Amino acid sequence: MPTVPGANPPQEFDTPWKDVIELWFQGFCRRFLLRAAYRSIDWSVTPVFLNQELSEVVRDATFGPHHVDKLVRVRLLSGEDAYVLILVDVQMQRRADLMDRGYRYWYRTYDRYGLRIMGLIILGDPNPHWRPREFRLEQWGSVVSYRPVVHKLLDYRGRERLFRRWRHPFALVLLAHLESLATRQEPQQRRATKVALVRRLYGRGYSREETQEVLRFLDWVLALPEGEQQIVDQEVRQLEAAMAQPYVTTWERRGFARGREEGQQEGQQEGSRNAICELLGVRFPGAEQQARARLGGVRDAGTLSLLLRSAYQVQAIEEFWAALDQQQQAPRVGSGTDAGPASVSST
Repeated sequence: MPTVPGANPPQEFDTPWKDVIELWFQGFCRRFLLRAAYRSIDWSVTPVFLNQELSEVVRDATFGPHHVDKLVRVRLLSGEDAYVLILVDVQMQRRADLMDRGYRYWYRTYDRYGLRIMGLIILGDPNPHWRPREFRLEQWGSVVSYRPVVHKLLDYRGRERLFRRWRHPFALVLLAHLESLATRQEPQQRRATKVALVRRLYGRGYSREETQEVLRFLDWVLALPEGEQQIVDQEVRQLEAAMAQPYVTTWERRGFARGREEGQQEGQQEGSRNAICELLGVRFPGAEQQARARLGGVRDAGTLSLLLRSAYQVQAIEEFWAALDQQQQAPRVGSGTDAGPASVSST
């Protein structure tokens, strides 16, 4: 998530968790699956993420937008296929419908595939007392029960030394999430923690892609007020001075900050459009020219602000085009010189 003003920026962790689960699924399973389950998977066969299939299975469910739900097909050492249904609930509040959602997803997946399905739920909230374990319905002696494997990230406090020794990038993901819970009300401590994690990251020798993904995760879950983030940015620039080129996340952050500043000034729609196009060009090579063509007719400042945020957050260029189409279809009430709905070129 972008840097936000104020002492307590909101925490929205779902999007970065979606990315790291797919990128480092084996490391994720090593930490969260039962040991016997992990060892029964043939990791020489690449797991298949069935995101579109899961969307079709639960397309009529109404559980709200802020969930990371994954259906993954894995090959067992026995040669059979099995499915891992992952529900990640990492917001800062409890969700009464969590087990209901898990059960519905499970039985709809079973109804479609009829194979082995493991239910796994990750809880990332700071409440030590909220520990849903089971979905259960009883009527006149008839019982339906669903009991997934549940992990509470808060329970991993005290294991930070173990994660610091673990060389897998997913270890830094866990450390960052734990630190985000511990520093919610302490921006200066969070800033120091974030700098320490970046230094650790740069010293690990990860690939460029791995480093970028961890940086993006850190930027999102350890969001800081503007002043504290500027100190972090300076530290990062010093670390990157010895590199051939800075990591993309730095450019993303600068592009977002620039677009937000320009977009807030009356008559600076062109600056916002330029920031969006440049940011998309950095994140998705080849997308800048098409973005300029499609954004040329957008005049509404509110629409541009939303699109700038989308350009920073989306993980595929198709997601941005979908957000653009959605904004084009949304009715808007104009004010001042910009009356009527936003106009978007379809070329």
